[in-house]
Amino acid sequence: MATNYPRFERHGDNLVKVGWSKREKAEYEHKAPLRAVVMVADAVRKKGVDGRIFQISALLPYTGPDGETTVPDYQVYLIVAWWRAIGLLEQHGRKGYSIPKPKDFATNVEHACNDLIDG
Repeated sequence: MATNYPRFERHGDNLVKVGWSKREKAEYEHKAPLRAVVMVADAVRKKGVDGRIFQISALLPYTGPDGETTVPDYQVYLIVAWWRAIGLLEQHGRKGYSIPKPKDFATNVEHACNDLIDG
């Protein structure tokens, strides 16, 4: 039953991960605002400059450039899972992640947000 999971969709101004709970035998959703995607993208771009490998824990807890806006950890992980699923990030085992095309990352994130299917 759980063969088409996870799925990533857009619901209004939110990125939504639709997953399958084995225990509950039902779908579940995790959401992150698209503005969080943009904020986290900037931090990831800086950490992954020149193809450097970085760990997500280096981003946490995430506080935006204004020093006040925060993104909950689970939303950061949701965003990273989406980017990994669509090839914007590459995982290197426990070492961390890298950006396959660092120079195009910001543009690719923007295009990916625009291409999300509204569910």
